[in-house]
Amino acid sequence: MIRQARSLWFSFKERLFLRRHATRAQRFSAIYEERIWQNPETASGFGSTLSATGELRRGLVALIEQEGVLSILDAPCGDYNWQPALGFAGHYTGVDIVPDLIAENRRRYGNDRTGFEVVDLVEDELPRAELVLCRECLNHLPLEDAAKALEHLEQAAQRFLLVTHYPGCTANQEQPASFRYRPLNMTLPPFSLRLPDAVIDESAFEAGKQVAIWRMEGRALRASKQETPNGTYG
Repeated sequence: MIRQARSLWFSFKERLFLRRHATRAQRFSAIYEERIWQNPETASGFGSTLSATGELRRGLVALIEQEGVLSILDAPCGDYNWQPALGFAGHYTGVDIVPDLIAENRRRYGNDRTGFEVVDLVEDELPRAELVLCRECLNHLPLEDAAKALEHLEQAAQRFLLVTHYPGCTANQEQPASFRYRPLNMTLPPFSLRLPDAVIDESAFEAGKQVAIWRMEGRALRASKQETPNGTYG
């Protein structure tokens, strides 16, 4: 009974939110401005806290050092809460759909190696970088929009594409652009990517969750013959 009541309340809350904010940009701006995810450390929600990104950061540092990565595109970057802890010495570009968030990031963190741009992943061409990271973003979008965003991410990634991935998910569910989050399996339609070349395991934070890593140099992202992931970082 309690679980059903919570589900009904969540559905009502989401319907009200969607009516109040018609466009994708309005919805994600409202999420940040109203701090809908209610985390005291970061407006980007619990998944972007320092404690929740420990595995991710260790894996990224290992990948960056082993592969000599010189540039990163972080799409979306949110409020740039955990990223400084990487200690990345190369060129970093963070993009997000929320203009006020990007303005604040520029004011607080911008320098000659760290830049921020207002970008809609679904509609806009992205700056190119050796490593492109898209963490916990497509999971908030309708499948059609998520697939469009993935095409832009693919075009931007020169060497590595990293995307949140749930290999145990058996079907990718539809939903509106919202604060709601659901798992996506990037090897299933509408994405149908080949199996990742390696993964960063985030299961200590959330069971079954990975950041999948695809090498982009000379390889088709949507190969007909899938291969077993051959490693992990971290």
